[in-house]
Amino acid sequence: IGSSWTHASISCSDLTEAANECEAFPLPSPLGRQLVQTARLIVQIRGALQACEWDCAASWKPITLLLDDLPLHMQELEEVRNACEEVEDKQQVTEEAVRCTLQTGRSVKVHASWSHEFLEIRE
Repeated sequence: IGSSWTHASISCSDLTEAANECEAFPLPSPLGRQLVQTARLIVQIRGALQACEWDCAASWKPITLLLDDLPLHMQELEEVRNACEEVEDKQQVTEEAVRCTLQTGRSVKVHASWSHEFLEIRE
C-alpha cells in the first residue's frame, strides 16, 4: 500500500441535488433513470466511506455490505472500483498489524533456557 486515502473531498449534496432534478423531469429517459440510479448508489457509497475510520475496523462493515451486494453492471463504475480498492487496502493494513504483532510479546530463549520476561498478555 503505497498511498493513503482521504475523505476530505467527499461530497454528496451536489450529486443528490442533480439526481433529484433529473428524477423530477416530466419525461425521464431510460438514460436519465439509469443516471439517477447510479447517482443514488454513489451517494450511498460516499456516505458509507465518510463513516469509515482507519483506526476502527468495525466502522467498515456498512461499506463492505454495500459493495458486496451490487449488481455486476454497477461493480464496473470507477467510483465503486475505487471504494473496493480502499476497502481492500484497509483489510491489508488490518491484517498486517496482526502479522507484525504476532512477532512481539513472545518467549525467547536466553542462554540455553527459556525466558518469559517479554511475554505480555492483554485482555
